[in-house]
Amino acid sequence: MDFMAPHSHSRILFVRNFAARALAVLVLAISGIGLMSLSAQAGDSQNALLETYVGNWTGSGVLEGGDEPETFSCRIEVTANPQHKLYYNGRCALVGLNLSVRGTILYDDATNRYVAGMSSNKQFSGQVFGHQSGNDVVFNFAKTEVDENNEQVSVSSQIALRGGKIVIDFNVTFADSGDKLHTSIPFTR
Repeated sequence: MDFMAPHSHSRILFVRNFAARALAVLVLAISGIGLMSLSAQAGDSQNALLETYVGNWTGSGVLEGGDEPETFSCRIEVTANPQHKLYYNGRCALVGLNLSVRGTILYDDATNRYVAGMSSNKQFSGQVFGHQSGNDVVFNFAKTEVDENNEQVSVSSQIALRGGKIVIDFNVTFADSGDKLHTSIPFTR
């Protein structure tokens, strides 16, 4: 079955909206949001780990599962401040979509987890939580939505800060048809 044929335009719009959200979650993992005002004082090791991600990052990937693979690219600047937060500002381009995102990330001692938040030019904002395993920090995001054709769509992504590198994987599954979209984006400095 041709994945995009019956509802090509609405699926492309959904992919664009999903891509905006998923890429926003990626940026959340790299830094975070001024939407939250948590009073958190992370330990020295959590602060040191976060600060290893300060810098300019670029990444690209291919969204697979549609009629044709769609290439895209992102760039993100991550900076630190004295309150042990990271700030980020980034841009991504995918399927004719230009996404800009900004926010913060921090470690919250009270909950013993990483917290990131963001806002974007695509009316998406929110926060996501991460956990540390060794020197890695992993953020998971999952949501089910209904698209313009009243079809249930599952969206998931994982963002990993591993060994001084950043990788995001995200997936979309259309429940009625079983069609799937997937990409993996490695980021480097």
